[in-house]
Amino acid sequence: MRRTNSWIRQAARWWYVLRYHRKSQLVMRLVGMARRRLLQLTGGRGYTRPLKVLPTLRKNLAWKPLLQLKLAECRGSGTASNAREIIDGRYTFLNQQRALPDPVDWRLESWPEVPHLWRFCLHYHEFLLDLAAEGLNSGEPRWFERSWQLIADWIENNRLADSRVLTDAWHPYCISRRLPVWILLWSASAPGEDIGRQVLGSMVCQARFLQRHLERDLGGNHLLENARALVLIGAFLEGPDAERWLRIGARILRKELDRQVLPHGEHFERSPMYHALMLEAVLDIRDAIRSIMPDLAAFCNETAEKMAAFLGKILHPDTQIPLLGDSYFGEAPPAGQLLARAADNSLSTIHYPLSTLHSPLSTDYWIYRHGGDFLFFDAGPVGPDHLPAHAHADLLGFEASVQGRRLFVDSGVFGYQDDEMRRYCRSSAAHNVLVVDDCDQCDMWSSFRMGYRGWPFGFASGETHGFHWARAHHNAYRRLGVPTVGRWIACRPGGP
Repeated sequence: MRRTNSWIRQAARWWYVLRYHRKSQLVMRLVGMARRRLLQLTGGRGYTRPLKVLPTLRKNLAWKPLLQLKLAECRGSGTASNAREIIDGRYTFLNQQRALPDPVDWRLESWPEVPHLWRFCLHYHEFLLDLAAEGLNSGEPRWFERSWQLIADWIENNRLADSRVLTDAWHPYCISRRLPVWILLWSASAPGEDIGRQVLGSMVCQARFLQRHLERDLGGNHLLENARALVLIGAFLEGPDAERWLRIGARILRKELDRQVLPHGEHFERSPMYHALMLEAVLDIRDAIRSIMPDLAAFCNETAEKMAAFLGKILHPDTQIPLLGDSYFGEAPPAGQLLARAADNSLSTIHYPLSTLHSPLSTDYWIYRHGGDFLFFDAGPVGPDHLPAHAHADLLGFEASVQGRRLFVDSGVFGYQDDEMRRYCRSSAAHNVLVVDDCDQCDMWSSFRMGYRGWPFGFASGETHGFHWARAHHNAYRRLGVPTVGRWIACRPGGP
């Protein structure tokens, strides 16, 4: 039940932010605010000076194979129909379609109610991969010509002199998702000379901007995406700038992957969707820099193997991820393709375990699998205390499939707007957990924040009289006078 906010409650919530967020995060947030204000005053002149000499392309044979892998992993289905819709000016993200004019209304001034995430998806430019796929399949140049027209239009209408572009078009995360798309599109079919000069100049400008506006205040998957973009643009171009981006990206990756990938192989934000996306990012880096930075490629390969091993263990019999935390289907590449790519860089089919399996993954998860029966018990924390952005109030939750079909399911995520649906998806009532007095286990507020919280403890598992079991407790309702809530789950072949 949502209660009226009071200044006392708000003060308490901000106290939790100060208590659990790392001091470096808070400092970098202040630095970011100051840099944003400076950008508004200067119009980004430091980034927009014309290049005296255009950068040259690095001789890197990795791009075409990587392009083929990415096209095979294209999110969702219906690439041909998606491409035709884009040609007609219809863009579909998050299951919502909008008809945009030509030139494109990049700021969506005629659609002010569009969710922020939809705007981000528009500026990722990942829809251009559908055009590239259709261009390669058909051999018709018009698909690539339209792609470069859209990019040229974006460059012309999203200049840093207009401070409004800082909200989405030039958001560091959007830059991080967009630059790899432009690189892959170039490898598929390079633009003409005039547009090519525009594109290279913009890529350098965006990379310089990204280097100065890394999302260190957030960290997590955002910072890994920043690092991926810097490494890929460094592997695409030659020159002092490119070498600097490679060094910075490599330094971030080595530090953050050690921090963000837990010993059992899971990404520390504990969202299976983001875990798959980060596995994809690590694989992209590995495949792009094998001949340039073999040591970093080997490090990424080792990390990818560990992440893939975790991913393979948590899949339902339908080969899809559990919808824990902020997860939904279709955003990350198919798990089978990621696992095959991590194993041998191929797209062969993989084989899922069909025999009885009952095992803990560290002390955070327990899995039972027998034929088409599957149960996934989450005995871990909701997420990192300093980064609860994609966490839900779901301590001791579980998902289960019976005879290959999902029976107990999680809410996943609908969107990131601070609205009733967002609040519901993050609430305890939306999960397979005990709710006490209509209160959530953790205080989920705003779109990505968390106030008071609880933690799990006392995990144990074993086998007794043919039953495979696991149990754990949490203390999230101690404030209500309930010091401990426990859950004991038992499974056996043939049921119950």
